[in-house]
Amino acid sequence: MIGRDATACKALEINALWYNALRLTEKWLLETDRPDAADSVAKHARTAYASFQNRFWYEKGGYLYDIEDGETGDDCSLRPNQLLAISLEYPILDREKWLPVVKVVKEKLLAPSVCARLPPEKKITNRNMTETCECLAEGLPRRIVSGKSIPRCI
Repeated sequence: MIGRDATACKALEINALWYNALRLTEKWLLETDRPDAADSVAKHARTAYASFQNRFWYEKGGYLYDIEDGETGDDCSLRPNQLLAISLEYPILDREKWLPVVKVVKEKLLAPSVCARLPPEKKITNRNMTETCECLAEGLPRRIVSGKSIPRCI
């Protein structure tokens, strides 16, 4: 957790990864014929799932809080880590909230490429595999590889 104190707050991605780990552990315990241990882990997973639904949904924004109980309270910053709540093998977010999260992430965080393509006649050689262009929107350097523009990273 870069820049976050794990003991002082609860980060969305940690909760998503923890729930996924609990469900994977439950699955492996069942596969190794240990149903009692699997039941115990499943109980913890159900608790984590329910708690997440109650605490992390940011109704006003239609997405998840980034941090719960941080130094300044709940942090409603929108970050791409939202997608961890729905993209792991065992997603922690209720299914009916997946589409709103994806929609907000797409609308607010995903931007089209603003770098011009290399002209088709421009040949890229091994010696000159990349060229730099200026991003028109932000003035930040972006790389162009093999004549294709690279979209802004999320």
